[in-house]
Amino acid sequence: DTQPMARLSPECAVAAGGAAAVKKLPPLVALFHGVEDPVVPVSSTQRFEAALKARADSSWPSVVSEYREGCSHLDYVLELITVSDRTPPLVDFLRTIAFK
Repeated sequence: DTQPMARLSPECAVAAGGAAAVKKLPPLVALFHGVEDPVVPVSSTQRFEAALKARADSSWPSVVSEYREGCSHLDYVLELITVSDRTPPLVDFLRTIAFK
């Protein structure tokens, strides 16, 4: 096995656990990822989203995602803890999905 930690990824957990794994998730899964993330590639979250949508029935879970250009690994978190006169993008995203 050339990547032993890969089997711990959410994508692999969904693939290995099938429908039973998906049913353990909350009814809404919100995924957000910075496109310029050098630590965890955005493709990882995109594959997880695809795995969820492939395994889930039409009602469980509902999956929403945001892939933000110009954001790196910590940008979402840093915007939450940095005082600013504008609402952090993550807060806007969460407010949007809260009313779906």
